[in-house]
Amino acid sequence: MSLLSQLSEKYRKIAVRLPLRVGYAVSRVDDEGGVDADGKELASMIRAIKLAAKCHKDSQLVVEVSKEAVQANTGNLKEGDIYSDARELYKVLEDKFSSDEVKSYREMVIEVGTAVARAYKENGDLWDDEDEEKGFNLIKGKVSEFIGGVFGGKKGSDMNISPAEDTVLTDVAMALSSK
Repeated sequence: MSLLSQLSEKYRKIAVRLPLRVGYAVSRVDDEGGVDADGKELASMIRAIKLAAKCHKDSQLVVEVSKEAVQANTGNLKEGDIYSDARELYKVLEDKFSSDEVKSYREMVIEVGTAVARAYKENGDLWDDEDEEKGFNLIKGKVSEFIGGVFGGKKGSDMNISPAEDTVLTDVAMALSSK
């Protein structure tokens, strides 16, 4: 049985669109690089969502969300308040799914946002076309450190993102938790 089918239409839509909305929010908060940056950031967002399904293949929820998110309409990604939607969704996910599924979903959302933040960095492209999973796994490792720091550990310092992007990602991580 599909995990997404266990959610109401409202929460299914929030779950599928949240990675896109977080990527968009990260893209908008630090508007450097112009139109060229926007294109790279959108491409990184879609690529990261696809790779999340591969890298979180043991999470049925992430795989289902990723599949629907890449097919979702990317219009009006600034709808509503992402933080209140994330908090509300977290409560629903926590009630319905295992803690591992919820943790993987939170990581995926932050990984997508991080990929967008790092898409237009000064020292070249994030993605290695020959091994894009390697690039995504680098983000995955940094996000694990980042999330650990958000929840009381030592926050990873080499995210190569701006303070404004860091704030968005920290606020989303907190919204997708019981903290």
